[in-house]
Order: sequence, then structure tokens, then C-alpha cells
Amino acid sequence: MATLRVPAGTIVLPGDIVADLPPPDLRPVTSAGSGGPPTPRRPIVRVGPGLAAPLPTVAAGDGNGDGDGDGDGGGACPPRIVSNLAGTLMAAPPPRQRLRLATRTRRYSPATGDVVIGTILDRNIDGYRVSIGASEAARLPGLAFAGATKRNKPTLLPGALLFGRVAAASRATEAELTCVEVGENVSWLSGEATYGELVGGNVVRVGLDAARRLMAGGGGGGDGAAGGRKRAGAAAGGPGVLAALGEVMSFEVVVGLNGRVWIKADQTPYTVLICNAIARVADMEVAAGVAAVRKLMAQVVRA
Repeated sequence: MATLRVPAGTIVLPGDIVADLPPPDLRPVTSAGSGGPPTPRRPIVRVGPGLAAPLPTVAAGDGNGDGDGDGDGGGACPPRIVSNLAGTLMAAPPPRQRLRLATRTRRYSPATGDVVIGTILDRNIDGYRVSIGASEAARLPGLAFAGATKRNKPTLLPGALLFGRVAAASRATEAELTCVEVGENVSWLSGEATYGELVGGNVVRVGLDAARRLMAGGGGGGDGAAGGRKRAGAAAGGPGVLAALGEVMSFEVVVGLNGRVWIKADQTPYTVLICNAIARVADMEVAAGVAAVRKLMAQVVRA
């Protein structure tokens, strides 16, 4: 389990050490049936955007492994989690400890497992190139759709909107997307698959942290979790901005962790109204954003 150097909610700067990781477990992995005691599972610390866990480096003049440079020999610094950006440290409680930085940046850095909304740039023999708001386009294989085959696969044109998940991300190569949900037994032809093309509607861009707030409980607080297309309406619960909008009108919403929100209402004017409302309150705190949305919706109803 990571030991925080600073409490959650603290503003950190690039290069700050925010947490210490436990030393590596060098014992051989054994199971219960191998004749020896099973190796206990080490807790997993998930590091989100803005943080990194660099490889341990040799600290000159330090031989006890504490990394304090006290001149007692050469040794290795213990593994640590370091900030790459300026932002507020957010920490999910154990046992599933997750650390990330809350920032207002709109430049997205792909991370494996993130759900994103992208725009098709072009098509090639292997698949598609998709813009997801990162420094370079992502790659989407042509068969990376639920139930797709060489003869039966979707054909997406440049400019089409796509909802997918980051299957692989690395600094050395372009990110790879997929539109296949593990454990889902529906075909892309049914229109009921979690991922795929987004037809109609409109996209509004918000900050990365605002997107996580919208995704977590319809705009409540929290870390944000992967989710698919949702229908917001009078029956939708939750304390957030999307739930407040759903009290007045029904609409479909998809939130991508790359700061893009897709909205589709029954009528185009309602779609534009909802997009403008989300863009207006995206950077507000949850309570202030809900109050602003309800005030705006009250004015619309009276009109």
C-alpha cells in the first residue's frame, strides 16, 4: 500500500513526491498446491493521469536504500510516485487505492482502460485513425467491434463520432482503441453494444477533471468510472449536473474521460441547450453547478 507524503486535497507541483511505494517483493510466487505456503497478494496501487512511478534510481552517496544521500555508500532510492503536472492530489481509499491529479487541463494523455469519445480522421487497410484529443491520433483496428468479422464489420467515414475504450497506451507508440466490451454478448449490428458509432447529437468539450465529475454519479463527486451510453430523465437519480438536467428533459449522454461529452435529445434545440448548460457549469463545484442548472431550466420552463 502506498504511503502518502502529502494528504489528499493538497496542491502539488511537477516533480513533487506524493507517495512512497512498498519495497519490491522478491520472493518466488507459490500457490496453495505447490507444497509451500502461498505467496500473499500484494496490494495494487493504481496511478491516474498526472502521476508516474519512475523506476528506482541510484542515489549517489547512499548505501542504505533510504535515498537520503547521507554519504554512507551507493544505493537505490525506494520506489515513489511523482507528480508530472500541477494539480490537486485525489486519493481513493483502500483496498483499491487509486491516486490521480485533478487539473483543469484539456490535453488528454491516453491511459489503458479509459473510455473516450473520438472523431474518425481517416481509414486504411488495417482500420482507422481516431482523434481523441491527445498529442497524436489513436489507432482503431477494423475488427475491434463486437461481433465484427472480415465480411461483416462497420464502415465509418471521416468525421464520424466514436465511443470506445483505450486498449493499450504507451509513450513510445500510438494508443490503440477497441469497441469490444468484455463479457458483452451483443453484436455491433444490434445497436445495443456499449461502444461504437455515435449517430446524431452534439459534442461539448470540458476539462478532464470536469469529465470525471460528470461521469461519477451523474456529476457527483468521486473518481469517475467507466460507463456506457445512459439515458437521463425524470427517473434518473444522483446529485449531479446531468441528473438535474434530466429532471426537466430526457436525453442520451456519453461521457469520455478525454474531456468530450456527447448529448442527444429528442429535439435539436434541446440538445444545444443541454450542451451550453454543461459547458457553462462544467468547472463549477457540484452544488454550485446543480443550482445554476436548475435556475437555467426554471427560466426555460417559464419561457
